[in-house]
Amino acid sequence: MNQAADASNLSAVVMLTVYWILLIVWDHVFPPPASRRTGGSLADHAGRNNLPVSAPTRATSLLRQSDPTFDETAFLGRACLCYEVVLEAYAKGDAETLEPLVGQEVRDVFARAVAARRANGVTLEIALVALREAEIVHAGVGKKAIKVGVRFRSELIRFTRATDGKIISGDPRQIVPTADLWTFARDPGTGASAWRLIATEPG
Repeated sequence: MNQAADASNLSAVVMLTVYWILLIVWDHVFPPPASRRTGGSLADHAGRNNLPVSAPTRATSLLRQSDPTFDETAFLGRACLCYEVVLEAYAKGDAETLEPLVGQEVRDVFARAVAARRANGVTLEIALVALREAEIVHAGVGKKAIKVGVRFRSELIRFTRATDGKIISGDPRQIVPTADLWTFARDPGTGASAWRLIATEPG
């Protein structure tokens, strides 16, 4: 019983630590351009090597018209970090970590998927092997929300297993090239750290 309680407490501490690290990274490693040091690359921000930064597009130009302080490199760095954290939390069914990162609709979809896995005694495992590219592909600016679509090209290992350890789908030895289109949104009156994931689809 004591071991179970200790494990539960340790799990809670780990989840809380991840959440606070994420907030610290978003606000301090990726602060607004006025206070951010010059230099550095998206690869530095996202913790990935050789991750290209796309040239300004119509989407980024629209965002800068709405917000002259919009920094594409910093935004994509945050988005890459979010991509990694959300994938891991979704696989683990970690609702607490997902709470500040995703909108209500995505949260509900994730919750239903997690509940279905648990009801069927299935666990999902996702390993992000490499994040190869992140680019802004569309943007929309309205009175109620600013939306940005980001296409991620990554390499994942993804599989599900039953309670007895048997692999149900996927292959733990197979790396799968993956493209995802994630849409982030924030209220026009909020700061750069207020982006939330509001939609996901194959990219």
